[in-house]
Amino acid sequence: MASAASTAGIIASGVAAPLAALYVGQRSVIYPRPPVYDDAKTYGGEFAEIVRADGVVGLFVPPPKADEQIIALYFHGNADQITWGGAMIGHALRSRGMGTFAAEYPGYGLAGGDPTEASITRAAEAALRAVKDLRPEAKVALVGQSIGCAPALALAAAYGLPVVLISPFTSLAAMASTLLPFIPQRALRLLVKDKWDNAALAPRVTSPVLVLHGTRDEIVPYAMGEAMSEAIADATFVPLEKAGHNDVLSPPHDEVVFDAIERFARGHCGGGSDVEHYREVMTMLQTRWAGLTAEAKTKMAAVNEDATQREESMAEFMATWAAHAVDGKLTRENFVLFNQRHLSNVRSRLGWAPDLTTEDSEMIWEAIHALNPDDGGIGMADYGRYHSVMKMYIN
Repeated sequence: MASAASTAGIIASGVAAPLAALYVGQRSVIYPRPPVYDDAKTYGGEFAEIVRADGVVGLFVPPPKADEQIIALYFHGNADQITWGGAMIGHALRSRGMGTFAAEYPGYGLAGGDPTEASITRAAEAALRAVKDLRPEAKVALVGQSIGCAPALALAAAYGLPVVLISPFTSLAAMASTLLPFIPQRALRLLVKDKWDNAALAPRVTSPVLVLHGTRDEIVPYAMGEAMSEAIADATFVPLEKAGHNDVLSPPHDEVVFDAIERFARGHCGGGSDVEHYREVMTMLQTRWAGLTAEAKTKMAAVNEDATQREESMAEFMATWAAHAVDGKLTRENFVLFNQRHLSNVRSRLGWAPDLTTEDSEMIWEAIHALNPDDGGIGMADYGRYHSVMKMYIN
C-alpha cells in the first residue's frame, strides 16, 4: 500500500502536469486560428470589402441605402474569421437594410500580430474608430458572438452603445472550470492569462443589451447566458430553442438571430443624434487635443490596459466630481471648477493635458445640459452620455 506522502505526490503530479500545460499552451486553445480565407465576397456578397484601417483589419458591408446609418460592429467567435461569420452576418443584415463592420482579431485571417485580451481590446477600439471614419454619422450597434462577446461588452461599457451578445460566457476562468472541473477554481483564476471577465464588467454596462443563447449549447453553458443577462441592468434574454453553440448562425436559428439583431438595432440606435448634437464641441476638443504627446499617449494606453490604474483613475474622477457637485449635480460654475481640477489630475498622471479655457468648459456644460435640462445642473449619467461621444473622437 502506498504511503500518504507518496499518494499525495501522485495526486500533486497528476494536477501539476495539466496546470503546466494549461499555462503554457492556453492561448493556442483559446484562440484556434483557422486557415486564412481572403475572399470577402463569397459569403459577404458583391458589396463586401476588406478594410485595412489604423490598428485593425475589417470586413465592411455597407447598408443598401446611402441614408441608412445603422452599422453593426461584429466580433466573431474564436475559431472563425471575418470572411466567414462576419461576411455571413454582413450579407444577412444588408438584406435587412443595415450595414456591418466585422473586426478581425490580431493573428487571425488577414490581421498580423498575436491574439491576447489586450491586443483584441485595442483592435476593437480601432474598429469603432474605423466605423466612424467610414460613416461619420453611423449609429453603431455592437454584436459579439461567443468570445467576441467580451470585446463587444467592453466597448458597450466604455461608450454606452447598445450590444447584442450571442452565446456569452461569464469569464474565461469560469469556462475553464467547466472544462477542467478537477482543477481548483482558485488555481484557474490565477493561471488564465486572458481573464475576459464579462461578469465583473456587466455592472458597468448601462446601455440596452440583448442576450441570445442556445438552450442546447454544448460549449458555453446556457446558465452563463442567463447569468450575464441577470447581471446587466438593461438586458433582455432570449433563449434560442434547440440551438447549440456552433449552429446559431445556421438554419433554422440564423433567421431568428438576424431578425433579432435588426429589431434590436433599430429600436436602440439613437447615438447618431448625440454625435450631431456634440459636433461643435468635438471640433473644439479635437483642436485642444491635437498637442497630445507620444509619451502621454503611451501612458494613457497603460492606464486603460492596467486594471489597478483604471480603478485609481476612476476613483480620482469620482472624488473630484463629489467635491464639486451639489446633490450629485454640477452647475455651470461648478463644472468649470470640476473640469479644471480633473484636467490637473490628468496632467499629473500623464504629464500632459489639454488646455481648456473657462469658455471651453462652459461650452461643454451647455451642450450636456441642453440634452437634459435640469435646474440643478448636469448629473453623472448626463456626463457619461457626452463622454461616450467624446471617446469616439479623442484617442
